[in-house]
Amino acid sequence: MTVDGVVPLRVRLAIAADRHFKQAVNGLRAVHLGLWLGLFDPEHVAAANAAAYGRWDRYHDEQYNRSGLANWEAEAVDRHFPGGSSVLVPSAGAGREVIGLADRGYRPAGFDPAPNLVDLGGRFLADDYPETRLLLSPPGRLPAHLDGPFDAILFGWGGYIHVCGRENRVVLLSALRGTVESGAPMVLSFFLRSASDRTFVVARRIAVLLRMIRGRREPVELGDTVAATFDHHFTWDEIESELLEGGFVAIERSAAPYPHVVCRAV
Repeated sequence: MTVDGVVPLRVRLAIAADRHFKQAVNGLRAVHLGLWLGLFDPEHVAAANAAAYGRWDRYHDEQYNRSGLANWEAEAVDRHFPGGSSVLVPSAGAGREVIGLADRGYRPAGFDPAPNLVDLGGRFLADDYPETRLLLSPPGRLPAHLDGPFDAILFGWGGYIHVCGRENRVVLLSALRGTVESGAPMVLSFFLRSASDRTFVVARRIAVLLRMIRGRREPVELGDTVAATFDHHFTWDEIESELLEGGFVAIERSAAPYPHVVCRAV
């Protein structure tokens, strides 16, 4: 409470301390992200992603992989994917989305760059869906032998953020566009960032400086981060621009409970 509208000194000090503490934490996070982003070379990106998914127990857990689609995934799929249609699942991991789609009567095929997850998912699928395929692919690319066309695409939860570089992401989108007919729907999830968030600006400046010192020429994009994995954080304009360049147009977007867009092949 205040006395005569005057905020006590101790309260004002606590509010100021909290504000400065949060600013310091954000500053340290920006330095941390920029440091590792500046020290990573292209070959480290795939290695970091593989190492992280190799040690995260959840993605190896049978119960998790048989848990089905998340509520937001199921809602988007049921509203936009034709019943019983064939669905391509990039970044499928050990098959949670693939199994979830098959449980709902769809005909899915998935791929992922992690050999251990693909092998594990194949064993999960063998019990109930032996005809369903889970293929190994290079990071950020389609597998060598992929039948199509497909009726729809469900891009594995957050998998798009691990592809380094807009050019590489557009190449992947263009390849996915080649697996479907015009008008086919795709659900794509990602990390969302605010254009006013200075953390990414500071991290990029540090990373660019470090790469210059190291004599590296690979560009650093605003929104790039390296923590456990390489992740790119998007604004809405960026994600929709990349989609359009890759052959898709966004028709619906949602920030909660997990940022994602529904788009159609053009």
